[in-house]
Amino acid sequence: MNLLLLGKITGGGDRMTNLLESVTGIFQTLSDPDPKPLMHVGEVMDAWKYLAFVQEIVVLEQIGRNMTTEKDLLEILDEAIKMCTSQSDELKKFMEAEGIPLPSLPEDKPRSDPNAVPMGAKLTDVEIANMLSTKLLVTVMECSRNMTECIRNDIGAMWAKFHFEQAKLGAHAKNLMRKNGWLKIPPPYHPPGLLRN
Repeated sequence: MNLLLLGKITGGGDRMTNLLESVTGIFQTLSDPDPKPLMHVGEVMDAWKYLAFVQEIVVLEQIGRNMTTEKDLLEILDEAIKMCTSQSDELKKFMEAEGIPLPSLPEDKPRSDPNAVPMGAKLTDVEIANMLSTKLLVTVMECSRNMTECIRNDIGAMWAKFHFEQAKLGAHAKNLMRKNGWLKIPPPYHPPGLLRN
């Protein structure tokens, strides 16, 4: 159900890409006064929270990767790890440049053999995919909120870029989940008085 909601937020395919690239482009064409104003406390908190959250997501994605042998799921987990690590690195550099202390961050999980994980401790492919979808949905919503609340345009452009990357991966994950029957879809709603076939 999480990625079903994400799909509603992001639209589909090329439409989504064009819309999100346009939003990112708008922020990039706007310039802040020189010197840039100091970040306000909300912008600082948003950066700090997002970095802590994204780093935790990387660890969960690594754990998921160590529990599955499903080829398509492994591919999307590797893509998610790469994207979240890239966003984390970019945000760390930005925060250090702004003089913002970094949160304590978890250690990466080494690769391990999925077949060695005991069944009672192992997540299923459905559980891994839904965990990933939940995290992608939360990051998309966080990026949207951060983007609308920031004052500085360079920070807005960063959140727009992160939003675009997370939403694009979310749409890809939704298609994979639909294909494999992993997408949790609520029952159809039949309004009173509607003729049924």
